[in-house]
Amino acid sequence: MSQMNMSHDRGASLRQGWFRHCTTSIVLLLLCVLLNSGAEAVDEGFSLGDSLPVFSKLVAVDGTEWSTDQFARSEVLIIAFTCNRCPYAVDYEERLNLLNKQYGDSKSPVKLLVINSNYGPDESLERMARRTQEQHFEFTYLKDDDQVVARGLGAIYTPEFFVFDQDRRLVYKGALDDATNAAEVRTHYVNDAVAAVLAGTPIKTVEAGARGCTIRFKRRRPVRGTP
Repeated sequence: MSQMNMSHDRGASLRQGWFRHCTTSIVLLLLCVLLNSGAEAVDEGFSLGDSLPVFSKLVAVDGTEWSTDQFARSEVLIIAFTCNRCPYAVDYEERLNLLNKQYGDSKSPVKLLVINSNYGPDESLERMARRTQEQHFEFTYLKDDDQVVARGLGAIYTPEFFVFDQDRRLVYKGALDDATNAAEVRTHYVNDAVAAVLAGTPIKTVEAGARGCTIRFKRRRPVRGTP
């Protein structure tokens, strides 16, 4: 084969490789768009030191309604975001039960609220009630149907945790602990933050990256006639 033909073959091969690369990139981009269709990004502007947004009428699986004024006397408030189907959230269900055993007593200075803000047929209040029975949840499991709490706190993941002091200022946000496998946990971020608040001492870790599935938000469409 002549040098000219070899050069031509190499050039054709390079062009084919480039074409395949571009095609693969386009397919992956389209896949990402499809997977996130119907969802909407949320503002992560809620920061340490910010005040807990007021919310009301969050319905629990037992039919009770919850609002911020119901735990005004609690020294510490833990808000945990979870859902029914995320594998990461499922891994933390027993740990949520354990957290509730620590702080679930009516006389406890700490209040735990577990909220499902996820959008989808598997995340309805009825499915939450069924999941509660199947997995023997002992915590207060609330539905944030209009997603105002998740949006207000800038929640992104399931599970994700927010700890507030008595003034309802955010003092910790992120992961419950340092390992998705319960047997490998060495640091309990939320428990450590709660203990520090109750003791009046500085919190060693005020933020640790949450691990989990992203919360699926409803797409908010503009009202007709508005820009």
